[in-house]
Amino acid sequence: MKTFVTFGVLLFCVAASLAQEETTDECNNYQELSDAWRSVLNHKPEAGWDDVICDGNDTAVGVDEGWYRFTGEAGDRMPVQAPTMYRCGAHAGVFLNGQHPFIEEGIVTRQACAHFSDNHCYWSWDIKVRACPDGYYVYKLPKPVTCKLAYCGTTVDIEIPEEPQQKHVPDL
Repeated sequence: MKTFVTFGVLLFCVAASLAQEETTDECNNYQELSDAWRSVLNHKPEAGWDDVICDGNDTAVGVDEGWYRFTGEAGDRMPVQAPTMYRCGAHAGVFLNGQHPFIEEGIVTRQACAHFSDNHCYWSWDIKVRACPDGYYVYKLPKPVTCKLAYCGTTVDIEIPEEPQQKHVPDL
C-alpha cells in the first residue's frame, strides 16, 4: 500500500510540474512586435489607403495567430485606451478594451477593439492575455477581422490627444 501512495504522490508532482511548464510556455515562446510604426504615438492623418499597414493580410509585417510580446519602439504592452484614427500605422489601431491581468489570473480572455469614425469599438474580437513572471505581457492575437487594422503598442497607458474631426473617412 505504501508503494502505491508514494507512486501516486510522485505522479501528482510530475503532473503539477508539467502543468506549470505548459501554463508559462507562452511567456517563453512568443514573437516580438517591435516596429516603431505600431506605437500609439505614430500618427499619420494624411495616410492614404496604400500608406497604412494591414495586420490581417500584410504577410511582411502582419500577424498570424499566435503569442506576441510588444518590445522596443512599439512599446511594452497594448494600450487600454482607444487610439484616435490613423495611429499605429493603420486607419484603425487595435487596443485592449479592458485592463491587463495580474500574474495570478493566468491566461484571461479580453476584448480587442479597433477605433474607427466616432466608434471606439467599431470592430471587436476576443484575444488572450497573460502577465508573465518577468514583468511583461504576452497576447494571443488572431488576424484582425478586416484589413487596414493593426495592433497598437505603448510604453505606459498614456493620454492620447484627441484629433480634429476628419472630413474624409475612407471606406474599408
